[in-house]
Amino acid sequence: MKTTRQTPSRWAVALLGLLLAAHSLAACSGPRDAVNQAQAVATDSSANARALAEWLQDRAFHGGLAPKMVDAPTLRAALDSAPASVLLLDLRPAEAFAQGHIAGAVNLGFGELAGWFESDSLRRYERVVMLCGNGQSATYAAALARLSGHENVSALKWGMSAWSPAIAVKVWQAALSDTALAMVEQTTVPKPPKGDLPLVPGELGDTASLLKARVRELLAQGFAPARLSIDDLLAKPDSFQLVAMMYEDDYYSLGHLPGAFNIALGDDLALRAELERLPNDRPIAVYCHSGFQGAYAAAYLRLLGYDAYTLLNGANGFMRSRLDSMPTKSFPRKGGLHDFPLER
Repeated sequence: MKTTRQTPSRWAVALLGLLLAAHSLAACSGPRDAVNQAQAVATDSSANARALAEWLQDRAFHGGLAPKMVDAPTLRAALDSAPASVLLLDLRPAEAFAQGHIAGAVNLGFGELAGWFESDSLRRYERVVMLCGNGQSATYAAALARLSGHENVSALKWGMSAWSPAIAVKVWQAALSDTALAMVEQTTVPKPPKGDLPLVPGELGDTASLLKARVRELLAQGFAPARLSIDDLLAKPDSFQLVAMMYEDDYYSLGHLPGAFNIALGDDLALRAELERLPNDRPIAVYCHSGFQGAYAAAYLRLLGYDAYTLLNGANGFMRSRLDSMPTKSFPRKGGLHDFPLER
């Protein structure tokens, strides 16, 4: 009993000493120290993610910024009628670019895009189109551009595979698969309860500067950290929170991967809607029919600090047979492709 009574007193003495020390330090610190302490608190909170989410929610969805795609015939017509008004940025590796590209296209890497985004270069053109092999990494880059305020940026739907059958055979048609078709479910997966937003480093206050810094960081990382193959997902399915981004009718009629809850790209991902239902403590794998909406969502979520990934090729890459009746959301197995000219 004696020991029990003394233990609290020792904690009390220690606590009193800490309080006195803190008081002494506070008395010696000036306004600059107080500002530094406040910034440190902001750096370790979710306030930055909330500020970014509030800044982006109207621009990202209601402003028509959700994945902006251009099809191959429309791009061909624009290049034929007013080539000087179109800028083509081809993000493929130099070797693939050398094997065939659209005339006038500029070949560059993700890391080089930051300079374009932060200058007036993109605004000089009526249309800026990002290009890649299948359209997914181009959509990711276009998303970062559009979320940065460049509303004239889009991505070529289906990528260079839509421009040339020779590219399609190597890229999209090689990726079509029913790998996980037998696993697909048509049940309802409840959405998680709302929780906290992720932690986003940086000083709180200047949201525009924070957004620029976040975009620059993601561009420097490239597309590789944001992509996830179906094989990698199936190797450790319990490690990811799956999100199926499609209309509710498709979610049930086509089916979905086990554990995937349904959420639409539009306003459902806004802060005022379902954003806070996404976990901030585990990776998120987002997929749609083709991978384009998933790529846009991954870019948006990674800006906000989520550990988000886009599933390569979307549902086309794991339950392609279910999409045969949906020509706008499934890449053609054969035929229906364009054979437009390439430069080498």
